[in-house]
Amino acid sequence: MDENRCEKVFTLIVNGIGVLGAVALLVFMILKSTNALEISLVSVLSFSLIGYFALSSLFHFLENDVIEIITWGFLYLSFVLMIANFTFIDSMSVKHLIVFGLSSFLGILGIVFNALDKDEFRIANIILLLMMSLLLILFLPFKYFLVVTALNIASITFYFINVSYMHSLSHLFNLLSLLSSYFLIYLLLI
Repeated sequence: MDENRCEKVFTLIVNGIGVLGAVALLVFMILKSTNALEISLVSVLSFSLIGYFALSSLFHFLENDVIEIITWGFLYLSFVLMIANFTFIDSMSVKHLIVFGLSSFLGILGIVFNALDKDEFRIANIILLLMMSLLLILFLPFKYFLVVTALNIASITFYFINVSYMHSLSHLFNLLSLLSSYFLIYLLLI
């Protein structure tokens, strides 16, 4: 099996684990949820994560530009929905609503940049993803924030290093970051 094919298989496995993890956490979250708002928020977040991981797998095998743009859209949407869960389940303070609005704006900006030209806006994507990750400091206890941010930084770093297998490692760290954030919603909020 050549190196490129091995990397694709590894990415498929990681993304498959992401889909299964999102489904498993959805079940646990629904069972623990106490109201319709919680169920709605975690369900939409779960479906965005499932969409992201499934489309990412599809993109890596088909290498279709449209699928890649939609995959990036799901990634940004997942970040926005993480913050939405912390905003609307934890407290709807003015500060949290402003952070939610800012994360929504950054997410839309990231989606637009990727739709226009992902390569041209490569640095902008790094900055947007880091900014969205840093917004979690307003919601998470510091020790959890450090873990999630370190995973996000590792994911972003490996993604933008154009060396064999680094892209696959970015998927692994992205999986750990997204599912750990999702688990923290379960642990801290619901």
